[in-house]
Amino acid sequence: MAHEVIMPMLGMAQDTGKLLTWNKNPGDAVAIGDVLFEVETDKSVSEVEAAAEGYLSRVKAAAGSDIPVGQVIAMITEAPETAEMEAETPAAPPASEKVGETLLEPVTIIEPSASHSTVIGAEHGRVLASPKARRLAAEAGLDLALLVDAGVPQPFHVADLETLKNLHVPSNGASAVSHVSATVPAEGFEAFALQMRGEGGVSVALGHLVVAFAAAGLRKATQSEHLTLSMKAAGAESLTFADPDLLRLSVLSGRGVPSDAMPDMALRDDGEGYVTAVVLSDVTSPTLSFSRAANAIHLTLSFPPGDLTPDQAIETMHEVTVRIADPMLALV
Repeated sequence: MAHEVIMPMLGMAQDTGKLLTWNKNPGDAVAIGDVLFEVETDKSVSEVEAAAEGYLSRVKAAAGSDIPVGQVIAMITEAPETAEMEAETPAAPPASEKVGETLLEPVTIIEPSASHSTVIGAEHGRVLASPKARRLAAEAGLDLALLVDAGVPQPFHVADLETLKNLHVPSNGASAVSHVSATVPAEGFEAFALQMRGEGGVSVALGHLVVAFAAAGLRKATQSEHLTLSMKAAGAESLTFADPDLLRLSVLSGRGVPSDAMPDMALRDDGEGYVTAVVLSDVTSPTLSFSRAANAIHLTLSFPPGDLTPDQAIETMHEVTVRIADPMLALV
């Protein structure tokens, strides 16, 4: 299936955009999030990313051209095509014709502030954000680079500003709570759940798989002999599991009990939807938030100083994600 690449609208009064440069050549492979081209308007220069994967084909606009908003300027196809760029730019489609827009919100590049202090692994030189998010952040005096340190996926949009506002930054500039984030393709879990249901008649919930693998990862990173983990989903009470990595998955659903005791790790099941990261700044013990969005499982581990070292947190997250990516291999 081919996806249309169009000239996006970057401003309310914008009729055209100047295509400054193509970042991909016809026939190049394209992944979701790759920058396809740069656009100049009377207010800014923005990078436009692809929201489909495949190969850039049927390029119809040359660098330096002024293109009407909504006009198709290329296609992303499943297989590479060798057709060269068309010499003429076709007319814009009629207003009544619906254009299948497949591009994400355009993003602009923001340099981090010189006074910004980084945390775990935050060696970023550029921060990607939508023009609106950049403007609102500047008006509110917010540093978008803090979202990078918190593990929030880029590019940032307006919705991420609430997360930024809730980040706690102590007066000395060091983050009181550190974060490690990861994204795992969901296909491994789906195949495992299907196999368990078909061969053993066992229904495996993502939450129970995560609580077992989180315990295994934390045990390996900290060399703990006994672990308790709690898990809470929206609208449900928090349940505590004792050594869930040592139990069979088929019995985990019946082993959770209500408890007010402080767990070694707390889990938050943020469900399915468009949530890709939940950054918690007031946690009192290591907390792993996870959600399902599109074809991926997103995880963010927040931990206060003293509970885990950075190396332990990264090792824990590594062990969890490797197991989620291939649950059957992890259980053999």
